[in-house]
Amino acid sequence: MAQLRPIRQAWLWAVVSFAAAATAPSPKCCSQGITVRLGSLPTADHRPVITAMAIDPQGEILAVAGDDRSIRLLDPDDLSEIGRLIGHRDLVRTLAFRPDGQILASAGNDGRLNLWSRAAGWEVARRAEDLPTLFSVRFSPDGRQLAAVGFDSQLLLFGPDSPPSLPCQCSDLRSLAYHHSGKWLAVVGRSGALHLFDPQNGSDLGKFPIHSSRIRDMTALPGTDLLATVSEDGAVTLFDLKSHRITAQIDLLPCKLFTVAAIDGSTIAVAGSSNRIRIVDCQRGEVIAFLDGHQGSINSLIHCQGTLYSGGFDTTVRKWQVGGPGQPRMAKSEPNSDRERLAERERAADRERVAERERVEAGSR
Repeated sequence: MAQLRPIRQAWLWAVVSFAAAATAPSPKCCSQGITVRLGSLPTADHRPVITAMAIDPQGEILAVAGDDRSIRLLDPDDLSEIGRLIGHRDLVRTLAFRPDGQILASAGNDGRLNLWSRAAGWEVARRAEDLPTLFSVRFSPDGRQLAAVGFDSQLLLFGPDSPPSLPCQCSDLRSLAYHHSGKWLAVVGRSGALHLFDPQNGSDLGKFPIHSSRIRDMTALPGTDLLATVSEDGAVTLFDLKSHRITAQIDLLPCKLFTVAAIDGSTIAVAGSSNRIRIVDCQRGEVIAFLDGHQGSINSLIHCQGTLYSGGFDTTVRKWQVGGPGQPRMAKSEPNSDRERLAERERAADRERVAERERVEAGSR
């Protein structure tokens, strides 16, 4: 933590204010998508497990991190690779675009927090080092503040007039989320409780038990005061930030849940230790669609402008269209069948590696 304070001041100019981009409304039904399997680096002997994803608000760049320490920039339309960012020394666990899409934040096991600049050709514009392992970074809705949490009990804040790092009554912090107004910042982790802060003055607004096991991810539902959280206890919890109460809990056992993405103000996608994505109607409290295709745990979901992207242990990134009439359904197509045919003989070995990584990951939880 020795370098945190001097670097904090330099970062003030990297997270300047701007007008936030409007969010397009999202329809609810699922239709045909595409799949790509990420290639290995020249220095690696395996395809990378997907560990994190983020998409810029304009839907122009999909950033995908793997366990090979690199970040790939993909074209969201056909999932082709358009760039690769090298700047971490260990696994990258979290990615976040600033709301104007001009800065990409990345962090993970190496204690580095990188800010990559679009204007500079995606070079590192700012870097903080000697931080704990970080599991989640997020920008505030106005882009003036960056929050980060990780393996210890500190909530780190970067930005003009931000309060000092804030202590949290929980270690192994896994996720954080801002309310769309910027007035509230929620933090979750191992304890199963939600910790609420005022990100402007650093006030601790309370601790709220909402799960019986480690909370892995959460997201704000657009146009509402609700947060949706997912946990290793197999439940989805909806928490109202204004009233400080649970409005609904949806049990999806026996699946442990690792990731959640908001599709609209009443619909979310969740996934975890099973091979499928579940589309959940939060008002009805039930699953309305299953999206099948992955062959292993799913670590990351991201939604933008009617499209859902997923990634996980099977080393694939999958694109699922959301919208259109009829019942929710999903079909997979391969954009590069020649490559897939050539890679067929590698898949048995890939599946074995996936199983081994899942065993290692399970042992570290």
